[in-house]
Amino acid sequence: MGILEAARTSVDHYAIRQGQPIVVDDQWDIDEQLTQFATMVSRTERSELTALTYTREAEVFSRYLAHRGRQLTEVVEDDLWDYRNARLNGSLEVRLKPTSWNKVAAALLRLLGHLKLKFDGIRWRDFRASVEVDDRVRMISLPDYLRFRNVGMAGNRNRLRNAAFADLLVTSGARCTEGALLLRHEVPDRSRFEAHNTIMVELPATITKWEKRRDVPFSKRFVRHFLDPYVEEERAHVVAQTIARLFPRKSYSIDGLERLSNFIFFERVEGKKIRIIAGDAEKLVVPMAKLTQRERKKLIEVAANNNRQSFKIIDFGFLWVSEVGSCVTNSTWLSTFDAACVTVGPEDDPELKVTPHMLRHTFAVHHLSFMLKGLLDVRAERGRLDRRGEVYDRVVGDPLRQLQTLLGHRSIQTTYKYLTYVEDNQELVARATEGWDATLGWRK
Repeated sequence: MGILEAARTSVDHYAIRQGQPIVVDDQWDIDEQLTQFATMVSRTERSELTALTYTREAEVFSRYLAHRGRQLTEVVEDDLWDYRNARLNGSLEVRLKPTSWNKVAAALLRLLGHLKLKFDGIRWRDFRASVEVDDRVRMISLPDYLRFRNVGMAGNRNRLRNAAFADLLVTSGARCTEGALLLRHEVPDRSRFEAHNTIMVELPATITKWEKRRDVPFSKRFVRHFLDPYVEEERAHVVAQTIARLFPRKSYSIDGLERLSNFIFFERVEGKKIRIIAGDAEKLVVPMAKLTQRERKKLIEVAANNNRQSFKIIDFGFLWVSEVGSCVTNSTWLSTFDAACVTVGPEDDPELKVTPHMLRHTFAVHHLSFMLKGLLDVRAERGRLDRRGEVYDRVVGDPLRQLQTLLGHRSIQTTYKYLTYVEDNQELVARATEGWDATLGWRK
């Protein structure tokens, strides 16, 4: 079957109709087993990137088996161990680091479970690779960040969008997925900042790593200089163009909206709630915080005409809009960051490699530094330390726990690693020691 015939065949495939990936073999025939696996992980994995990784690794393993003359349903335990050895100790072009292999191993075990294949000798603790604990924090300096944002992210296409997204991550500590899945009506506009320089914005449990909601800071500077310009200029232009292309009619009946597949049409109601009008979701009034990751990517906002018998398409629900009118995915953001590093240029820093998660680390280190310095300044203004000398709990414990909450870490132990990287750490220790000296009445 040729490419054109395969494309025609895939159009009516259930996976395409449900917005899920399909997998084809070397002859461009649809591989039903791998497509079913891809559909399953896309539905059950909260991270789109994880689902795509699992699907890709399952396909690579399937091709490995084909070279051995076997199909997935014919896999034996030796195949799995040989494959592990090849990926960990084989030639350089296929060899993986232990951490990368563990992601492959997780995908393979998930695949075996999907195929209902059980092997007594395959256990995660044995099949995975041993990995040394790496507590290094990969961050960049603030001058390097400014150069990356202003020259790299703002130097390519979608410059306002890309610069705003980078600034969101570095000033809020949000993960890439968390920031990417925010809805337009979940972020504040400048009118909310009349009496505040910072507003805490909720990240719903449906988009956070541990399914636990948390609040992250949005600053007036970020909203005024980055978010609002993107929303009012670049995003508004892309939205208007895309709506004119995808939804050319001035108004649609509910039946007409229902015929537009793979979308969820909604209108905004009181507070942070929306009413589902038509599309691939139950017709209910629901809080935006309850929307799943899959639902968030399909949201189209409508406004009712006077008789409420027809509706006009007015906006997309998601904040970050691609040039084709879809929600910008994690993989697109990673490619955007890579392109920005190239734009900055090797003449400035040949080692510059910035990722979305690196900006989260950058936020953590600098935010902790600012909080520690702020507390020490308060102590200096008061002219004394707290009663009972509660220096550690108040000067170190409180900022760390605040940072833990902001980052959404399950354990405070994960947050401790940032103390090592706090700028002017020795200065902070010295200032705290001077506070003790003054309190205890010591003289030079």
